Amino acid sequence: EGGVALSAAEAAAVKEATIRVAASTAEFDAIAKGETEAEARTHTLPDGRVITTGKEPLVCAESLFQPKLAGVDRAGVVEEAYHSVMSCLAEHRRPLLE
Repeated sequence: EGGVALSAAEAAAVKEATIRVAASTAEFDAIAKGETEAEARTHTLPDGRVITTGKEPLVCAESLFQPKLAGVDRAGVVEEAYHSVMSCLAEHRRPLLE
């Protein structure tokens, strides 16, 4: 959302930081409803630049499950995984779903 152009190394560092600060669905819902604010956190990129994130880590992670949050008209990762399994031969489905 902040519009920062990142190199591959910087993107990897942001990904790692996102994993560390990802919040629960309840926290995301509270922020989305305006009941609370996302805590601003600063992160240092490999080149020494410092960026500040607010709700971006939440939106990024939640967009995997609810792509419409990012303006994408597709199914989320759970539904896509299910459809992928269902496209397999019937005898392979049970082990994949267990």
